[in-house]
Amino acid sequence: MTDLNKDNVNSVSLEKTPENAVPGANNGGGAKFAKGCLITVTVAIILAIALIIAAVVLVFKGGVAAIEFFRKVEEEENRVEQVVTPDGRYDLEEGALEEFYSSMFKKDADEMSRVLDTYPYLVYYIKDGGSPLLDEVAKEDVAALTQTMLDHGAKFDDALTHRNYYTTYSLESFLSYHADKTVTISSSRDVNGSVALMTENGAAVEFGTTNDKDVSYDPNSITRKPGQPNALFDVSVWICRDETLDEKDVELMKMLVDAGADISKKNYEGKTPLEYFEETAEWYELDSENEYYTRLTDLLK
Repeated sequence: MTDLNKDNVNSVSLEKTPENAVPGANNGGGAKFAKGCLITVTVAIILAIALIIAAVVLVFKGGVAAIEFFRKVEEEENRVEQVVTPDGRYDLEEGALEEFYSSMFKKDADEMSRVLDTYPYLVYYIKDGGSPLLDEVAKEDVAALTQTMLDHGAKFDDALTHRNYYTTYSLESFLSYHADKTVTISSSRDVNGSVALMTENGAAVEFGTTNDKDVSYDPNSITRKPGQPNALFDVSVWICRDETLDEKDVELMKMLVDAGADISKKNYEGKTPLEYFEETAEWYELDSENEYYTRLTDLLK
């Protein structure tokens, strides 16, 4: 029989033994672990706050930049365009250009005169890209329109209106424009009259190269190339383009020679006007025995 006497009952120890104790509890390890976790969480929170602040700053700066950008765009759209004249700057009035171009496209010299009476500063207006209005009107080949511009103070080869253009020479702009187009002298309105009007009103027939664009070219192409020293070279292309030569062609070339175009001047390829004409005529397969061909070569000798 079991003895129930408590003195005989084996005592059960409630003390923690190494087997059931919490690791490190007896040397403060748990406290260190908890402290490490707290530091990690704190650092993570600080980094998160820093990132949020940085994101807010970036968004704010971006918003400010966007607002400034759209403000400048709006200011530019609402900015009144000005025209520089010898007497100062003038605000371009709303509708002025539309009225001017309407008269130009309708070939109405009287209407153009009325527009310029109302907005006299337009003779100094420069199109996008730097093209003077007088040069644009001259390209229309309507002498009456060009004369109207001249009557209102416009000038060929004007340093003020050509300041942003690729050339300072109105006649170079006129001839190169037509030489680059499919239009020929036989299909134009009155090129001889227009060229005469230009040369009689200060348009130079000799072109310097100091303000010309240095554009590359294809040496195998006969189409217009940059850097031609005078009007004779572009005219050679123009009169040959329709693959025929006639009296109008001879008259035009003679007009330029009489106006002072140098027949001995060489272009960037080292060719004289005569050599360039002969090369161009050959390119367009023109008959070298033709009467007008002979008269043209005689002019350029």
